[in-house]
Amino acid sequence: HPGSDSISILPVQCAMIRPRSRYEPLLRRAMAFFRVGRAPDGQRWTEFLYQILGRGTQALARLREGDEVELLGSLGNSFDITAARELEALLGGGGTGSPALYLLAGSLLEQGVRLRLFLGGASQGDLCGYADFVQLLGEERIHCATDDGSWGDRGFVTAPLQSYLERL
Repeated sequence: HPGSDSISILPVQCAMIRPRSRYEPLLRRAMAFFRVGRAPDGQRWTEFLYQILGRGTQALARLREGDEVELLGSLGNSFDITAARELEALLGGGGTGSPALYLLAGSLLEQGVRLRLFLGGASQGDLCGYADFVQLLGEERIHCATDDGSWGDRGFVTAPLQSYLERL
């Protein structure tokens, strides 16, 4: 996208996205930036993780390499993480909200902040970005909960968080 180098993307920000040149669905879908980088040719790229739930995300899932999207962003606020250097950060998210934490976790690690991640989902397949988080943080820093008990604790993501806090 021309001019995309001028877009500043901070952890936990999002974009409003829809396939270009399509009238249906009319509205863009809000998606958190998951990963950003630069290709060998200098082009910037970004990744979004999403769950296919309706017409908007179905249209996005049908896109192929080279297809264009309309993107409004980056939107939302980020965090000032400079004060976190002496602390342990506890990040928690569930389902499709979890990918928003990936850039934040990477930024915290770059600043030397110790952190733990608490992920939740309906089942093991709903732990969005789990493999990427494991690669970034290691399994020992990730605590999971699923509604059906298929991975980690059974119940909400607050269960392993509460257990961890009680052990401190």
